Amino acid sequence: MRRAVARGRILPQSLSTDPRYGRLSLKARVLYPLIWTSCDDQGRITGDPDEIKYAVCPNMDDISKEDIPKLLEEFEAQGFVRVYAASKRKAIQMLDWWEVQKKMQWAWPSEFPPPKGWRDRLRYKRGKEQVVTENWDSGESSPEQDMETISPEGSPESPPVTSPESPPENSPEKVLAGGEPEIQLPGRKKRKAEKKEDKNKNQEQEKDLRVRVNIISPENSGEHSGERTPPEGGLPGRGLFENLLAQITGARDGKESIARVGELYQVCAGRAPPYGRIGAIARKANYDFGYLAKLIWETAGKRPAGDLLDYVEGILRRAKGEQEKGHRSSVRPREDFSGRSW
Repeated sequence: MRRAVARGRILPQSLSTDPRYGRLSLKARVLYPLIWTSCDDQGRITGDPDEIKYAVCPNMDDISKEDIPKLLEEFEAQGFVRVYAASKRKAIQMLDWWEVQKKMQWAWPSEFPPPKGWRDRLRYKRGKEQVVTENWDSGESSPEQDMETISPEGSPESPPVTSPESPPENSPEKVLAGGEPEIQLPGRKKRKAEKKEDKNKNQEQEKDLRVRVNIISPENSGEHSGERTPPEGGLPGRGLFENLLAQITGARDGKESIARVGELYQVCAGRAPPYGRIGAIARKANYDFGYLAKLIWETAGKRPAGDLLDYVEGILRRAKGEQEKGHRSSVRPREDFSGRSW
């Protein structure tokens, strides 16, 4: 199944004619675009072969985790990537990332620190009002422009910048960039108009945010409406969550179940899944992978401010506490959205 995070990634148009790409081995040519489409907003992904295998090509028997270190060396030799040490594990930086991803509207910080000499380009929402930007123009900014700034629409404390020729704020008329005058409304009407404009702007930003991380809540996924558009390769007439749940509950063994739950996590969180942690949480859920998938999906639909898996673990801890106190367990039995027991 195609990962939802790939829908927000653009492969370079010149890849097929790039001489560097032509010098790669056949396996490397297959792996490179898969790694590219699985990167975060800064063009980074884990450098651990085990995590790459299960996050990028879990169903490809021709590319094993033993092959991956050698393939990464090919990428480095051709100048495609930089593999570097990030804290306690390795990370990969795609060196051509910002030459291709020029039309991104939002770019969140990476969980990996940047390699030495690399400058991140950031534009993301902090809280309800602030939009944080850094190095966002064209990549040709001077070092002075690389300092983090809060954009005017996000910082209520930023004073408006006016040129000597512009009229003062309290003048009855200001000239816009297009040469047309902006009529200043009376106090109360002006404040109402500004509130309406801010509300529309926030709604557009929220919409862009949901598209960026590809979070589809039960309300708009087709579970509560007639629109049930399955992902590519999905079954006709079924929603996104139902497709993923069918694959998770129909997995052959625990290893495949964790891989499928990881795919659901990547759809909801927009980042490479931490398989080790997912396995540990599955153990706390008595290896009931269907229930774990439902918790991840419903928690993502509420759009938590912190780490998604922290919230899931909190739910499981509370359920265990209730069970130990003799209350009715919230773990078994469970029902899906249609009322059927799992």
